[in-house]
Amino acid sequence: MAQRLVCGLLTMCIAGAAMGLGGCSGDAENEAAAVAPAPAPSAAVVEARQSAVGIEKWNTYVDLHNAMLDRFYPSIEIYFKVFGNEAAFRRPARENDRINFTNSTLNSNAFIEAIDLAINLSVLEPSDHLDLAAANLALPLKDLWADMRELTAYFRGREYAGDSYAKAEQIHTRILAVYQEVEAAFPVFLEFLSAQEAARRENDIARMRIQGYKVLPAMLAVLTAADDIHIYFVKNEISSDTLIKLNKAAFSPFCDRLEAALKALEEVMAKEAAEKEGLDFNEVEVYCEAARQVRDMAAGVIDGHLKQQRVEALAQGSPESFNQEFNVLVKRYNSSIF
Repeated sequence: MAQRLVCGLLTMCIAGAAMGLGGCSGDAENEAAAVAPAPAPSAAVVEARQSAVGIEKWNTYVDLHNAMLDRFYPSIEIYFKVFGNEAAFRRPARENDRINFTNSTLNSNAFIEAIDLAINLSVLEPSDHLDLAAANLALPLKDLWADMRELTAYFRGREYAGDSYAKAEQIHTRILAVYQEVEAAFPVFLEFLSAQEAARRENDIARMRIQGYKVLPAMLAVLTAADDIHIYFVKNEISSDTLIKLNKAAFSPFCDRLEAALKALEEVMAKEAAEKEGLDFNEVEVYCEAARQVRDMAAGVIDGHLKQQRVEALAQGSPESFNQEFNVLVKRYNSSIF
């Protein structure tokens, strides 16, 4: 069973920042950054994660993390925008506001399954700190999402017309309380997930090279270098609004490593070599082009910084645009190995 990789996280941080809410936004962003770094997992932990159960756990936790970015954070952002994040429930001003919220929670069976699977697998051996962090996140997340779905049914059934939003106010109080648990649990989960992923990548690259693979470890090395840039942005809170505080001397080596990794991939990338390693050469070419886009976006960030001016969030040269291309790169990698 192949092991999935984690999509980038800056998307969630930026989405939350627009509202001044949780996730990695505002004060919560500082709290997330203040979480003590997870210790590098031991060799025994890395080895245990290679078992069938370990790989199933890992893929489930990655799916949960990615589903939170794709499903949960966009929905909770709409929720707070429509109903407020204060103790007093704010009645929606327009019918479309209710519709936007209810639409955001529909077709979420895959998200619910990811939550349930994470809860069930987290208690199985072998267990470690990541399992505990996953359970501490998934359990309140399950309750929170159930409340949001209940509110969706309430609005779709137009029950508010009969109780003057009394039930909505009760659910709102529960959502605010449980959201605080999710907000506190996610950074811890992320720290352990990221620490294990970094160890896995190093282990995988070394193992593949020993086994004679060339294209696969080169692809993973590119992804690792790109992810290091993404992590630098997150940990240093670099966005389009704060680009001026980018430390060029500290950031440039990350870009150099990505350029070197990409060059190494281009040197070994050949149709025969890719197919020998079980890869579709066309997929590898698409991945390589996505990597070039990521490299160019990273270089654009330096250019934007040198101009000493604020850039639009999704304009070339912004960390947000880099993150968009990085998430594409992760998806291209996953599609090429599955």
